[in-house]
Amino acid sequence: MKTLIVTLGILGTTLISCGEKKSEAVAMSDQAYEFKVYGNCGMCEERIETAAKDVEGVVNADWNKDTKTMKVDGGDQEAVEKAIAQVGHDTAHFSAENDRYNELPGCCQYDRK
Repeated sequence: MKTLIVTLGILGTTLISCGEKKSEAVAMSDQAYEFKVYGNCGMCEERIETAAKDVEGVVNADWNKDTKTMKVDGGDQEAVEKAIAQVGHDTAHFSAENDRYNELPGCCQYDRK
């Protein structure tokens, strides 16, 4: 009888701790945020959204070329902005390297601040 009670206690503790980890992972992917990303056209949109979606944890990424606003669900905002800067686009908090920016097609180059 003692063994049964101990076994049930261990099993219950294990199930509870597994459930907490799952909830934490779901909460991370539900995080939504937005920030400015500079670009001009549909090619920019594809490049920017692809860079964001390649970041671990990102569930969705949508860039509006008219408002220059990037909306992202999931992932780490700093990692997403850095990934976008690495493909040549300035963000609210990170600037692309000049070499990367200069590699963009002419239609994708914008007036930099």
